[in-house]
Amino acid sequence: MGQDDLKFPKVIGDAPHQPELIIRDHSMKNYHINSHKMRWLKDVIDVIDAHRLIDDFDGFDLVADEADWVETVVGAGTAALTDMVNGVLILTTGQSENDAEELARPAEAFKCVECYPFYAEIRFKISEAIQSDFWFGLVTGESWFATPDDAILFESVDGDASIWFVTRTGAAQTRADTTGDLADDTWIRLGFHWDGDETIRWFVIQDGNAPQTILAAGSHTTHVPTTELQLGFGIRSGAAGAQILYIDYVKCVQLRVIE
Repeated sequence: MGQDDLKFPKVIGDAPHQPELIIRDHSMKNYHINSHKMRWLKDVIDVIDAHRLIDDFDGFDLVADEADWVETVVGAGTAALTDMVNGVLILTTGQSENDAEELARPAEAFKCVECYPFYAEIRFKISEAIQSDFWFGLVTGESWFATPDDAILFESVDGDASIWFVTRTGAAQTRADTTGDLADDTWIRLGFHWDGDETIRWFVIQDGNAPQTILAAGSHTTHVPTTELQLGFGIRSGAAGAQILYIDYVKCVQLRVIE
């Protein structure tokens, strides 16, 4: 076999005892050399072996995009783009206490499966940290405020700026104070990682240019849901007057599950 042939996928009969080490893309790459680095890059960029949900909110129309996002609203809440750098979606509650606005992806497309890790992250800010309920993460049933049976998420509750991390299955849950706090109109990033074994790790991340500083971190091994979950986020007003959630981006990426 010529050297040029090593740049392309081979029939398995040519080397049945060897895994195929070709990144199949516009320029074929053999990652036999430095394979651990190239395999990581392949998983990061390629749909073949990773399921990637990323929304940077450069375009959004709830009516036109109803196949992409499902709205759960109490009162007169709205979801719309605003003219801010990077592309920012804003969720605004109605004027009454307990008015709420939530968005979730329609598909329950992520799951804690053994050997298949995933990572989810959001960059956001909130208008009033004390007078709002906030959440971001993975749930069943499209709404955290409706108290689903299963979830993995961050939340902040009315009357307290503390950020909590929750794992929930079968309506029982483990809830931990991350020791991180929200501040009015201040960008922050939150992320969590399923390791493909038994642990979900959470991270409170200071905003800024890369690398961002980890402000707080921890892990859960209890009440880890094993059902399919959908990505979402939301805000609820804790008092009279509209509350606003600004979302710069959301992402959730999982090694493609083969069950």
